[in-house]
Amino acid sequence: MDTVARLTFAISSAVGACILAASVASVVMADPSQTTAMPKQDLWTSEPVRVDPLAQNYERLPPAYSTYAIEAAAGFQQASR
Repeated sequence: MDTVARLTFAISSAVGACILAASVASVVMADPSQTTAMPKQDLWTSEPVRVDPLAQNYERLPPAYSTYAIEAAAGFQQASR
C-alpha cells in the first residue's frame, strides 16, 4: 500500500509541476501589445451588420518564399548572364 501511495504522489506531483510550469510560461510569454489592439466595438452582434472593407486597415506581410524559390531565382539569374 505504501508503494501505491508513493506512486500516486509522484504522478500527481509531476502533473502539478507541469501545469505550474505551463501557467508560469504562459504569463511570462504573454504579449501585452495584443490586448491593447482589440477592436473598439463588440465582435459578436445580435443582428447582421454591414462591414465596410475600406474602413479595415489590415497590414500585409511580405511574401514568404521558400528557399527553393530563392535558390531557383538566383540560379536563373546566373544562367541568363
